Amino acid sequence: MAGIKVKLLPEVPNICNQILREVWKSEDVSVAYVEMPPGNISLLHQHSTFTELYYILDGKGTMWVGDEEFLVDEDTLVGVKPGVSHKLENTGGSILRHLVVSSPAFNPDDVELIDE
Repeated sequence: MAGIKVKLLPEVPNICNQILREVWKSEDVSVAYVEMPPGNISLLHQHSTFTELYYILDGKGTMWVGDEEFLVDEDTLVGVKPGVSHKLENTGGSILRHLVVSSPAFNPDDVELIDE
């Protein structure tokens, strides 16, 4: 496989209104590159069939996973198991860039929004 210029990939619509590009997808794993402008916050949600790993590339934010709330910034890795609610907010003054790795691969039909 040749190298991929991530920023040249098309943006994919998503329920959290973020800039998302699908970098890689197979049956076993998927990788998305996400950009969140300052003040953007994802919707609280969970998945029942896959685990997600969030790897923060650049920026600062607050993440909620289950009952935990914590700060995230460059070089932070957060794991979210199936059935655990989560959301991410960009609390910094610049774009929050991160990768989301899903295993098995992300399934858009497995996104359950949770009322706050």
